[in-house]
Amino acid sequence: MLFERHHPGATIAWLLAIALMPFIGVPLYFLIGGKIKINP
Repeated sequence: MLFERHHPGATIAWLLAIALMPFIGVPLYFLIGGKIKINP
């Protein structure tokens, strides 16, 4: 999950969400973060 290719902006957004709101960001990442894929 961590090594999949994602858009850099999406990665930064997830990192900010997890850093600023860890109790919300972490569950959201595991619920929907791994399912969102951006094709280059």
